[in-house]
Amino acid sequence: MAAVGEHIHDMPAMTKSAGEERLCRRCGVMFIVLTEEDARSDYCPVCRRLLPPPGWTRGLLRWFDRRKGFGLILTRDGRSVYVKRAQLPPSRRGRLKRGALLSLRVQKSKHGWQAQEVRWPRPAAMEPRTSE
Repeated sequence: MAAVGEHIHDMPAMTKSAGEERLCRRCGVMFIVLTEEDARSDYCPVCRRLLPPPGWTRGLLRWFDRRKGFGLILTRDGRSVYVKRAQLPPSRRGRLKRGALLSLRVQKSKHGWQAQEVRWPRPAAMEPRTSE
């Protein structure tokens, strides 16, 4: 209901599904649709943070030879992806550890799958806090 002096057309639009309960396709947790982003997704807010951005995939570092400057990443769908030092962010090159979770864009080359760009997913604990 509009407050005194407030016109209905000035109020923010609510989604038709606001307040609807949904089951997350990834983790099976029930979540309540609160925002437009919730309404457009079949994943809970936590799983949306864990999923890679569109056009990217996730993988685990199998090995990386620092002296030679290359290694392999195993993606979720079982592909072995070749990665060169140049595709890694300079600030993180020395911190590579076997089993590290990575986000990457891959491209098929004449020699097989190759990483075009590699990022480390940002953990939830590293997110800036908003003041309330």
